[in-house]
Amino acid sequence: SSGINAEYSVFMGTEKEKMFGIYGHPDNGDALVINDMDLAKRMLVKDFDHFVDRTEFGLKFDEDDEADMIFAHSFMMQKGDDWKKNRNLMTPVFTTGKLKLMYNLLEKCGEQLENHIVACSEKNEEIDSKDIFAKFALDGIATSGFGIESNSFTDPDNTFRRMVSDVMRHPGSESGKPYEVAKVVLKGIIPA
Repeated sequence: SSGINAEYSVFMGTEKEKMFGIYGHPDNGDALVINDMDLAKRMLVKDFDHFVDRTEFGLKFDEDDEADMIFAHSFMMQKGDDWKKNRNLMTPVFTTGKLKLMYNLLEKCGEQLENHIVACSEKNEEIDSKDIFAKFALDGIATSGFGIESNSFTDPDNTFRRMVSDVMRHPGSESGKPYEVAKVVLKGIIPA
């Protein structure tokens, strides 16, 4: 065995091809792979209206799992007219000018992350990667999306983080308690 998995071996020898097709893709059996950056940019920017549906990455969603259904209906997973409508709503938020304005805010969040990692290193503390990157992402969203300056590393119980935990029904939050989750499920089953 050469150690190369089947998915990767498909790409070998295609570097000079602008595009090629593959069969056996987890989503729908076939896929078009783009190797050319100019062509990819044209497809994703100028001609996006002809290439609206994205891959589901082989994900299968459980309709009985609330978290799965939230993710299944997220912008990244939308298709067709829903995707077009929501893309038109999202595009003005991510203009070059607005992204440049966000840079300094996100850089500050990165510095807070760096300071936290350095402090943990100096104390020889173990780092929970999932937790620190969740804090980093949440701080980035709070500051650039809502104008709320928070530092979840120094104040892990800040108001914004608590509110997001409640909305997400995170274990340990008020809405994450079994009784509260049961109320949400019952509200969905029994009409008011």
